[in-house]
Amino acid sequence: MFASNRGPIFARQGDSTIQIDVEGGNITQDMDDWRLVVLFYHVDSFETFSTIEDQVELLACTDDTEHVLALTGMSAVQKQVFPVQNETVKASAQYIVNTSGWTNTQIFICSDRNGAAEVLPFKGTMEIRNPFGLLPAVLYGMIPFSALLTVGYLMLFGFFSVLLVRHRKQVIQLHYGILLVLLMGTAATAAWFYAFFRMNQTGEPVCCPYPTTFLVAVVLDTLMRTLARLILIVVCLGYGIVRAHLRRGEVVLVTFLSLAYFVSGIGDEVTRGTSSGIEFREKPTAWTLVQLLCNLMFIMWIHYSLEQIIKQLSEQKQSAKLAMYKSLAWSLAGFIVFFTLLTLVAVCSRVGVFDWDVEWEWMQLVAWPVLNFIVSAAMCVIWRPTKNSSQFAFSMQLPMSADDAEDGATGIEMPSPFAHTSDSEDEEIFNASDMVSRDEIEIELSPAKDMKTGKKTVHHADDDDEEGL
Repeated sequence: MFASNRGPIFARQGDSTIQIDVEGGNITQDMDDWRLVVLFYHVDSFETFSTIEDQVELLACTDDTEHVLALTGMSAVQKQVFPVQNETVKASAQYIVNTSGWTNTQIFICSDRNGAAEVLPFKGTMEIRNPFGLLPAVLYGMIPFSALLTVGYLMLFGFFSVLLVRHRKQVIQLHYGILLVLLMGTAATAAWFYAFFRMNQTGEPVCCPYPTTFLVAVVLDTLMRTLARLILIVVCLGYGIVRAHLRRGEVVLVTFLSLAYFVSGIGDEVTRGTSSGIEFREKPTAWTLVQLLCNLMFIMWIHYSLEQIIKQLSEQKQSAKLAMYKSLAWSLAGFIVFFTLLTLVAVCSRVGVFDWDVEWEWMQLVAWPVLNFIVSAAMCVIWRPTKNSSQFAFSMQLPMSADDAEDGATGIEMPSPFAHTSDSEDEEIFNASDMVSRDEIEIELSPAKDMKTGKKTVHHADDDDEEGL
């Protein structure tokens, strides 16, 4: 929790309190000398609480009411005792938080005569209020972060949509896939923002059960991450750029891996609450392991496919397409470096090298959202629609001279056989150009005709240098 009047950015001022209101039930005369004890205290870390939790009950049930005792690591201790009288017990206690960090609230039933005090049932409410509202301190940063990420996705979606409309006659299927990823990213981040904002206003518990808005955000977010990985692996396999369709085996494997990632992502989120801050203290589950394996398979497959297609395009002197895939490779390299740094920070935090300040602990939750946004932005820019997208997607670049063939200079684009051949012929045709010498043939080029107007159009070599599709 944040201390009173020492809240996070945008919410510095305000009271930070814990309010307890409980009432005992099924009380008998034999319980008249029992006590309901409410204990509030601050600890420096969760590890400190773990070391003293077995001794807290002894401290709470001690008869010393004049002095408030404390264990090592405890501070700001407040103890309130409510005796059971006339077969009733009611407790109303408030604790003002003056120190940011871990604040613990525990209720004990104490009896001096026997050890069966725990059979006394009670019910009630507990309100935990930070200076900014009812959301836990660890999640406050997700409100402005989700808002900024939503704006970022909206900008990408708007940018891509404008180009899609402007070059609508040149759009290929890949563009619709990228547009869908951007749309889902916008919807998912907006859903997260609304879920956190609503929980902050209403006090709905983060868990458990999860609020409906939270579950909707989980499904949309997992779907967006799945689509982003699916589009990325499909692009690295050459679909829409080098060949018109994927092999049946590739389609089956991509579909299976995507479904496994989607199901395990939802299972991991629901069982551990990986966007609610709960996972900071929870052990990984079987869903977590499946999610990790799916991520590793995506990464290895993307790396292998990207390496192969870059090698293939380099051998065929397809410099324009090669530049696009190299740009993607550099983007993914930055992705890996960023992910490695975040992993090192997380490991250092877990082993005790440093402790997160309560104001910045939420940053442990933003690694994957940031990385997903970076990849989406890279795809949006590299494969954006252009005036030659459909021509460029299924065309074969021919060097203008023998010297160009040696140094890979950009030449003109010829219609590619990939748009019309089967899977079994893809590799054979892709390598066919190396078998023909430029001294053996003559090519007569004439402007292509527009299919709608019947007018001839000129395709300049310079047009192929433009990035995007």
